[in-house]
Amino acid sequence: DNTLSKYFYYLLSNKDLLIEKLKKENLSKYKNIYYIYPFESILDYDEITYDEVKLFLRILKENTNFKKIIIDIPSVIDKKNFEIIKEVDEIIMITGRKPYDYYKMYNFKKEIDRLGITNLISEDNGLLIINKYKNDNEYSDDELNPFNLSLIKVPWTRDLLEKNNGRFDYNISGDFKSAINIIVDKI
Repeated sequence: DNTLSKYFYYLLSNKDLLIEKLKKENLSKYKNIYYIYPFESILDYDEITYDEVKLFLRILKENTNFKKIIIDIPSVIDKKNFEIIKEVDEIIMITGRKPYDYYKMYNFKKEIDRLGITNLISEDNGLLIINKYKNDNEYSDDELNPFNLSLIKVPWTRDLLEKNNGRFDYNISGDFKSAINIIVDKI
């Protein structure tokens, strides 16, 4: 129920209902961390305007006191996402190590450079998580990290399978557990 699609529906249909919902969520969550799921459909994202994004962020800040609010947005750079990026204190980017991940990151960096906003994403406020990390991928960490962000490598879980008494179990100690603990500490 806490998707960006639902929040923008409330924003556009009844702003007071959105504020009431946010205040209720604010009281019900623990540890002051709140995750807002992405849009249910790219069409929902396309229908909102830049001004509606600004209004939503203002309402979110004015009506909650979460220490961390995680907003899951697409990696496209447009006015809407640019507005969100301008307003955040930290950016967590998640990528893999496949060719499409490299091109996605490369194009994202190219757009950031083209817009002249490279100061919005830096080592000081950014974290790059490489998911399904394996040592045999064709792109280096530097190629996948054009912003020079702090880097966390989450190992590929297939590499964590171990046969134990005739059955397979995940061994999440070591690098996997360490990576997850760093992510949780950062958040």
